[in-house]
Amino acid sequence: MAVVTDVIAGATALGPGELEQAVRDTYKRIILRLRASGASHPVRFWNFIPRIHERLGGRSRYIVFNAGRFAALAGANADTPDGSGNGRSFPTASGVGYDGEDLVVHCLGATRPGEPIENPRQIPAYRYSARFGLHPPCFTRATSLAIESGRPPALLVAGTASVVGEDSRHPGDLNRQLEETFANLDALLGAWRARIPEHLLNGGPPDLASLRAYYVREGDREVILAAILARYPRIGVVETVRADICRPELLVEIECTIGTSALAASGASRHGLGA
Repeated sequence: MAVVTDVIAGATALGPGELEQAVRDTYKRIILRLRASGASHPVRFWNFIPRIHERLGGRSRYIVFNAGRFAALAGANADTPDGSGNGRSFPTASGVGYDGEDLVVHCLGATRPGEPIENPRQIPAYRYSARFGLHPPCFTRATSLAIESGRPPALLVAGTASVVGEDSRHPGDLNRQLEETFANLDALLGAWRARIPEHLLNGGPPDLASLRAYYVREGDREVILAAILARYPRIGVVETVRADICRPELLVEIECTIGTSALAASGASRHGLGA
């Protein structure tokens, strides 16, 4: 496996067309670098987008970012006439905002492709309606990745929040958003475990190796941390990071890794976003 990082320096100074092209170029460079490393399959992205909700010519910076990502990934993954990517899926990814100038992308590459896992409670992100932008977010909810022969695969879970179908739930209500987020995580884990052969689960399903919670309001950190530890008491590592969620009405987003400590969450720590 390999981790590759690319930075769009001064991204906040770019106009919408410039930023869209810069994101497209960044993703293409990452894919080329992974191929050169031998870990040619991108399985997990972490995207840190400065001032994610700032408006650029009528679109938010996140929507512009999505257009650039779509341009880089959909061509390689689409097998439908409209180029939407609906016929296949994409690497798992998280995308959050922070108060900086640069747009930073980390990517984990593997020597073999992962298996996409979607949440039955949610519409796949790459099939979102035009309400969320002309070009949908190109990511899969989770990726199942075989690490060791004869052992259960690892699961790389994207940023998960209080979304059902494609709609945000419980705006402004942290406790209800947490419950909806946990329900989504549990549904996703259930969908994954149903695909693991029984002989690999003799010792029971793998425990959560690591979890990261992104929170918007400083005063919410302790509530979120307590709720996570109550829900998942056997978790290995928990990180909390102050960030802006891609939808302004959401207060918390959780990502996690299951099955191996070797794939502990890595994007925000590398980028210097503190707990």
